[in-house]
Amino acid sequence: MLHILNRGYTALVAFLDRRVFPLAVAYVTHPIVIMATMGLLIPLIVWATDTTVILFANSYLNVASAAVSSIVLAQSLKLHVENKRLHAQHHDDLQALHAKVDALTPPPPPSPKPKPVTRRKATPKVGDAHGPTV
Repeated sequence: MLHILNRGYTALVAFLDRRVFPLAVAYVTHPIVIMATMGLLIPLIVWATDTTVILFANSYLNVASAAVSSIVLAQSLKLHVENKRLHAQHHDDLQALHAKVDALTPPPPPSPKPKPVTRRKATPKVGDAHGPTV
């Protein structure tokens, strides 16, 4: 029984994430709706003594504010989790690619042994303080 409820809950959340929340965010963040919502402040001032208008406007503003903030928080959390998953997958793909490149790259040729450097004794130059002067 619990399994069926869990599956139903998961399906409901998936439906809301796919179909309802994007529409709600698109509606509430549309410029005309934003201007209309700001326009609701005018009746709050003009009809300040009419309780019905005040309660209606206040209820709409509170519900819209709470809904949008909750939906935006849920969507940003979902995107954050998805970005972390994509980052980990990208990291794993890059490591696999580097392993393939390392397997295909031939090893560098052995470097030849350097010849020993023999130093000649320096001959004094003309005009040197310790050497002959001409």
